[in-house]
Amino acid sequence: MQTDLRGRIGHTPLSAQKGLLPIFEAVVNSIQAIEDRGDGVKAGKVIVRILRNEPPADMFSKARPEPINGFEIEDDGVGFNEDNYKSFCTADSTFKETKGGKGVGRFLWLKAFEKVEISSTYQQGGQYLTRAFTFDLRNEVSNNEPHQAAKAEPHTVVKLVGFKPYYRDEVLKRTGKIAQRILEHCLPYFLTDAAPNITVIDGEETVSLNEHFSETILGTADTVEFMLKNKAFKFIQLTLQSHGGNEHSLHYCANNREVEDESLGKHMPDLEHILTDTEGRNFVFAGYLFSDYLDRTVNAERTEFRIVKEKSSTEITNDVSWEEIRNACVGKAEKFLHPHMGPVAEQKRERIEKYVKEVNPRYRPLIKHHPEVMESIPPRISDAELDVALYRADRRVEEDLKVQSAELMKKNVTNWDEYREKFKTLVDRITDHERAILADYIIHRKSILDLLRETLKKGQDGKYSKEDEIHDIIFPRHSTSDDIDVDKNSLWIIDEKLTFHKFLASDQSLAKNEVVSSDSTLRPDILLFNLPHENTAPYSSVVIVEFKRPMRDDYRKDDNPIKQVYDYIKRIKKDAELDKEGRPITLHHNAPFYCYIICDLTQTMRTIAIDESFVEAPDRSGYFYYHPNHKAYIEIISFDKLVGDSEKRNKALFEKLHL
Repeated sequence: MQTDLRGRIGHTPLSAQKGLLPIFEAVVNSIQAIEDRGDGVKAGKVIVRILRNEPPADMFSKARPEPINGFEIEDDGVGFNEDNYKSFCTADSTFKETKGGKGVGRFLWLKAFEKVEISSTYQQGGQYLTRAFTFDLRNEVSNNEPHQAAKAEPHTVVKLVGFKPYYRDEVLKRTGKIAQRILEHCLPYFLTDAAPNITVIDGEETVSLNEHFSETILGTADTVEFMLKNKAFKFIQLTLQSHGGNEHSLHYCANNREVEDESLGKHMPDLEHILTDTEGRNFVFAGYLFSDYLDRTVNAERTEFRIVKEKSSTEITNDVSWEEIRNACVGKAEKFLHPHMGPVAEQKRERIEKYVKEVNPRYRPLIKHHPEVMESIPPRISDAELDVALYRADRRVEEDLKVQSAELMKKNVTNWDEYREKFKTLVDRITDHERAILADYIIHRKSILDLLRETLKKGQDGKYSKEDEIHDIIFPRHSTSDDIDVDKNSLWIIDEKLTFHKFLASDQSLAKNEVVSSDSTLRPDILLFNLPHENTAPYSSVVIVEFKRPMRDDYRKDDNPIKQVYDYIKRIKKDAELDKEGRPITLHHNAPFYCYIICDLTQTMRTIAIDESFVEAPDRSGYFYYHPNHKAYIEIISFDKLVGDSEKRNKALFEKLHL
C-alpha cells in the first residue's frame, strides 16, 4: 500500500504556535536512539544547533537575533540501521510503539521545514556503515545507499532546512528560551534520570540543558499519585527558578513527553506571578501529569488528547473528562502552594470585606451567603475592577435565586418539614439580597437629591444653573422612556406615581412624539402619557412638566410657564384626534392633564400665578389651580419644596442607612 506523502503532510495538524514541536520530536528520537545502544543513556550526548541567516556585514548590535533558518540535531545513538531506516520509510510504522512512537514525527518535520538532510553512521553485521539521504515532498526519500564508514563510531545528524515563515515567525527567537522549551518538553527524561547530555548551540552561545535543569529545579520534586474513575495518574510538582519569562504552568504528558501546557494562574486567581521560597528565592510552579490513560488518548501527532472537555459529557460512558483532570491537578497544586498563597488570600479577603463594609454595603449579603466568590477575584485589582467583579457575582447569585425559587414553588410537597426548611433558607437569602439592592437604590436617591441641591446654588461666577442641568437630573433631555432604564430616571423627585407610565418624551418636539400625530415644534420639557385602560387606546391621562431657570424673575403676561402649559394642552388635544397610524382618538375625551411647573417663586412668578387665579399653598411654597375647560390640574412647585418634600418622603429610608 502506497502513501501519498503530500496528502499526509497536508492532513497533519500543527498550529503555528507549536512550530518547535518538530525539533522536540527530533530530540526525543535522539534520546531513544541512545537508549537503544544499551550501554547507559548517561554516556550519550545530543547537540541541537540553531541555524540562522547570516547577519548583515554592517550590523553593530545583536540586540535582535537573526531569523532562524533551520536546526541541526546530532546524537551518538544507534542511528539509521536497517530496522530503523525501514521504519522511517514506512507510514504509520509500529516499530517504536513500545516507546510511545506514533511514526508521525518525520511528517511534522516536513510540515514546518522544506526538507530534511540526514547522515547516519551505524553498526550493522559487525561493521560501521554510513547512510546519507534527503527527505522532502518532491522526491520523498533519496540517495540512501549505505557505504563503508570513515570512522567506527555511531553518529547521526538530522538537519531541518528551510524553516517555513508561517512557523518561523511565531516561535521563540532567543537561545535561552528555545533551550528552556526543549527542557520542558523533555523534562520527564530529566526527572527520571534518563536524559543524556543535551546541549543547545547558537553561534557562540552554548546552553547545557543538564546544567540548566540542575540550576532551575529548586528543592525536591514532589510526586502525587491519584485515581480518577479507576484510572491512575501521577502528578510531579516542581518549583522552578524564575527567570522573568516563565510562569506557573501545568503540563500534560504522554509517552514521556509534553503534549499540552497551560497557565495555572487563570485557574488560581490568588496565585501571584512570582512566589518566594523560605530561602528568599523567586520561583514558579510547574506540574507534570503522566498516565497510561493519557498515553492511550493522545492523537497520532502528539499535539492534543482525544478527551471530552466537560464532565457532563462523560456521565454515560464513565470516562474521565478534561475538566476533571484539570480540576484534580489544580487542587493538588493549591495544596502544594498553600504555604506561599495563604497570606495573599488572607490579605485579599480582608481587603474585600473592608471595601464591602465601608464603600459598597449592598454586597454584604453576597459575602455572607457566598464567601466563595472571593476566591475567584484576583488579589491585585483596583476598587473599580473589584466593584465590577462583585457586581457580576451578584448577578449570578440573583439568577440562581430566581431559578431556585421557581423550582421550589413548582415542587409537589411530600415532606413539609423539609419544604419549610428549604423555604426558610431561600427566603433568608432573598431577603438579604433584596435588602442590599434596596440599600443601593436608597444611596442612589440620596446622591441625586444632594446633587440637585448643589445645582440650585449660585455658582462661583455668581450665576445660577440653567434649567437644562436640572432637567437632566430628573430625566435626560432628548430621550424617551424607551431610552432610559426605569431605575435611572428621577421622576420620583416630583411624584412617585410618574414612574408608571406608557410613554414619556423628554425635550422632544410634538412632531417627533410617537403617540400623537403632529407637525408642531412645541417642546414640553417632559410629556408623559399614563397607562391606557386595558393597555389599549385611548390614554387615560397626560402629564406635563416644565422646568425654569432658578431665580428667574422676568416673566410677562404673554411669556410665562402657565401660558406655555396651556398652549401644550390645546395642541396635544387637537393633534390627538389621530395617532401616527392615522387611527382615531388616542386620547380619551375626558382624559385629565396633570401639569407641574418647577421654578423659584420670584416676585414676577407669584404675580403671574395670582393673575391667573391660582391658589397659594398654605406653606407659601407653591400654587395650584384646576382649569375646568382644559380638565387640567396645574401645580407650581418651588425648587426648595420639590427637594424638601422628596427628602421628607425618603427620610425614614435615609435614616435606616445612617445617611
